Amino acid sequence: MVLMLAAGLAAAAYSLLSPKDRAYRLRTYEVAEATPGTLRRTTQATGVVTIPTQMEVRSPEAGYAKALYVSVGDRVEAGEIVAVLDVPDLAEQLSDLKADYETDLLTNEKAGIEDDISVAKSERAIVRIETDIADARETVQKLTRLVEVDSSSRGELEAAEKKLAELITQHQEAEADLLDERRIIEIDAEIRNASLDRTRTEIRRLEERIASIRIAAPMSGEIVEIASAISVRGTEIAANQSLLIIVDPDSAVADLELLEQYSSDVRVGDSVELTISNVEMTGTVRQIGRVAQISSSGLGATVAVRVEPVDPPIELIVGATAVGVFVLGVTENVVLLPRGPYLTTGNERYVYVVEDGLARRREVAFGQSEGSMVEVLDGIEPGERIITGGYQNFIEYPTVRLERGE
Repeated sequence: MVLMLAAGLAAAAYSLLSPKDRAYRLRTYEVAEATPGTLRRTTQATGVVTIPTQMEVRSPEAGYAKALYVSVGDRVEAGEIVAVLDVPDLAEQLSDLKADYETDLLTNEKAGIEDDISVAKSERAIVRIETDIADARETVQKLTRLVEVDSSSRGELEAAEKKLAELITQHQEAEADLLDERRIIEIDAEIRNASLDRTRTEIRRLEERIASIRIAAPMSGEIVEIASAISVRGTEIAANQSLLIIVDPDSAVADLELLEQYSSDVRVGDSVELTISNVEMTGTVRQIGRVAQISSSGLGATVAVRVEPVDPPIELIVGATAVGVFVLGVTENVVLLPRGPYLTTGNERYVYVVEDGLARRREVAFGQSEGSMVEVLDGIEPGERIITGGYQNFIEYPTVRLERGE
């Protein structure tokens, strides 16, 4: 029974696919002409719009919200004041530090005067000793002459010489003491000046901290996010707390997920056909990822490709859906046909070529397809016309008679 059924099916298949002796008459049909052209091999990638150039503005100090001068969507310039904090402790610290500095200045001035007075006293003492030395030398000279004429005793001369030697020693010690005194005064002055410098540095830094509570935009751009805390006057703000986010809308890009197998055909600088928010525009590949990862849809491995829109006709919104069409290759001088329901039996494909009122079945080989066109590798020449549909009605006929309108 099984053998009989199989034989019957085989006979039916042979009857269906074997050529018929008579021609099929086709009255209603459409034709298309094979044309030479260029075939672009493309692929599509999807993703979202992102803005890589952005900065988060954080609180420089712990304090309280005092003023907010911007709203979400506002454009700001770099250096523009966007918010102000209230930090009472800083003002008090600055006042105390400046008062201490003024006191230190007076103390330093007083110490300098005292040092000058002390040095002057030492210098005057040395001058007096020098005067005494001159007088002692004169006395020794006189006594020497008197001793020579026996008008004075030898003991008086020796006493005068001893006194002169003592004065010279006293002068040397006084000069050495003055030198030491000046060194000590110089070191003390350096210590006092260093202390004043430290105080001035503390004042400058404190003034900078106070200036920093007038928060300036670090870059030109658009405000896209504002923390609720800075919006309410008097709200406590922690140090380094996020307050604002500023982005540069002109830096918006489309981050797309390109299937891994096509990544080797894409280069930085390639042009991409972008569609963002249903608006078509052109983009340029700026960056290609080096690591493949599972796509967000989970359907395969993808590589991240960043595309920069060129003169976008609309303002790009973060998170907007983006679709990019990448040209993977271009083949020149190929034979093209409109894509259609050409019958495939196993690995064979057929078309019906129109010629002299007939349509003859011909085996063809198709290549790449793009959009509404398909590449013909073999079997059809440019200018030949083929029937584009209805093959299921007459595929078993090698020849179809065309009788349009009869």
